[in-house]
Amino acid sequence: MRIFNTASASVEDFKPFDENCVRIYVCGPTVYDRIHIGNARSIIVFDTLVAHLRRKYKKLIYVRNITDVDDKIIARALKENAKVEKLTSEMTELFQQDAKELLCSQPELEPKATEHIAEMIELIKTLIKNKNAYATDDGHVLFDIKSFPQYGRLAKRSGKLEQQLEGDRAIALECKRAEGDFVLWKPQKCEEATLEGGNVVWDSPWGCGRPGWHLECSAMSRLHLGPQIDIHGGGQDLIFPHHENEVAQSKAAYPQEPFVKYWVHNGYVLANGEKMAKSRGNFHRVCDLLKEFSGEAIRLTLLRAHYRQPLNFSCERLLEAEKNLDRLYEKAYPDGCANPATTNAADTKQSRIVKIVEEALDNDLNTPLALAAIFSFADTISYKKNEQSAKEARMLKSAAALLGLLKDQSRVERRTADIIKFSSAKVEVERSEQKKQSIDEKWLQQKVIARENARKCGNFELADQIRSELEKFNIKIEDAKIN
Repeated sequence: MRIFNTASASVEDFKPFDENCVRIYVCGPTVYDRIHIGNARSIIVFDTLVAHLRRKYKKLIYVRNITDVDDKIIARALKENAKVEKLTSEMTELFQQDAKELLCSQPELEPKATEHIAEMIELIKTLIKNKNAYATDDGHVLFDIKSFPQYGRLAKRSGKLEQQLEGDRAIALECKRAEGDFVLWKPQKCEEATLEGGNVVWDSPWGCGRPGWHLECSAMSRLHLGPQIDIHGGGQDLIFPHHENEVAQSKAAYPQEPFVKYWVHNGYVLANGEKMAKSRGNFHRVCDLLKEFSGEAIRLTLLRAHYRQPLNFSCERLLEAEKNLDRLYEKAYPDGCANPATTNAADTKQSRIVKIVEEALDNDLNTPLALAAIFSFADTISYKKNEQSAKEARMLKSAAALLGLLKDQSRVERRTADIIKFSSAKVEVERSEQKKQSIDEKWLQQKVIARENARKCGNFELADQIRSELEKFNIKIEDAKIN
C-alpha cells in the first residue's frame, strides 16, 4: 500500500515499524457538542483506512482519543448549568451512536483525557528537566519552541516565527519567553472547580490547574501504543498547531524515540466553498442529517471525494447518494431477504471487482476510483434466477463491503417490504379488473417468494396474510424450517 505522508509531502510505501502489529492513533472529538459532517469525514476516512489495513496485517491497534476537558466544554457546562462530567459523558455516548450510524467500527481503545492527567504531568516534568519547558510565577508551564529547532517542519513553517504562528489561536501571555510558546499547564484556583460544574482542576507540582490541549495526545499515544506509532491521523486543520506541538513535545521529551512514521490528514468539508465549522455557523450536525438521510448515504457521500481533497457538501448530494444506494441494493439483493447478506470466500478470492477495489485503496486510499469500479460492475449485472447471477450479487457485496457499504440489514428488510408491497398491489389490480379466473403462474411465483421473504425477515403476520390469500384460490402451502 502507498499513503500520503504529510511530513514528507509525498506518497510513500507503507511499511510499519512492526509487521506483526500496526499502530494507529487518530485525534477524536472534543465532547462539548454533537459532531458535524466535517468531523464525520475524519471518522469515516480512518475507519476505511483501518479496515483496509486490518485485511493486510495480522494485528492492528486503533486508538482514537476523547477530549473531555477543554475551555469549550467548561463554557458549555456553565451555559447549561450542568456538571462537566455529565455533559462529557452524554456527548461521548452520543458521539459513539453517531459513529455507529455512519457504519464505523469501534476502535480498540478510546481513552479519555481526564483519565490520563498523571501521565501528562510526568511528561511536563520530563520537558522541564530537558530544558524544553519552563514554569512561570503565576502557575503556567509553557513549551519553549526555541529549544526545539525542528519546530514547524511538519506544517512546513520552519522559517520565520511570524510564519510559524500564522493561524495559531494560542493565548497571549506576558509570561511567555517567545510569542509561539504554547501552554502545557494552565493554572486555576481549586475552588473554581465547583463553580465550573465538575472535575476540571487537578493538583500538580506547579499548583492547581489543568493540562493544555496539545499535551493529551502525546501522553495517551505513548501510553497505549508505545514510542512508535505507524500512522497518526486527523483533519487537515490539526496539522498546525496541534500536531506540530505534539511532535515538539514528544520528540523533545524522548529525542531517541521515533514517535510517528506517517502523518495522515483528511481534507476539509466545505459549504458553498467555505470551510465548514461550528464557529462559522455553516455546519450540519450528523444527528440532524440522520433524521432525513441514512448513515450509509452520509458515508457514501464522504467517500465520493478523495480523502485529501476538499469536499463541497450539500443535502442534494445525500439525496443522490440514497438513489445510488438503492441501485446497488437492487443488484446485490434482488430478492431482498431471500438473497441474504452473505458472501462466498471463493467468489471473493476470484473476483476481479474485489481486486480492483483493493488496488484502488492501496493507491493512497483512492475511494472515488473504488466506487466508480463498484458502480460500473453493478451496471453489468442483469438479474436472472441462476447461480451466475447470485455469484455476481455476492461479488458486488464483497467489493462494497471493503468500503463499509451494503451491510445495512435494515435497508435490505425495507427492500423486501417494497417487493412485497409491489406484489400485493399487482394482485389488487388483477382482482379489480377481473382479468383472469384462473391463477397466473408468474403471479403465484411472486406471492410464494414474497411470503418466503416475509418469513425470513420475521414478518410472520404478513406471511400468514399471504397464506390466507392463497387459500382462497385453494392453494395450500406447507412450510419447511427456516435455515
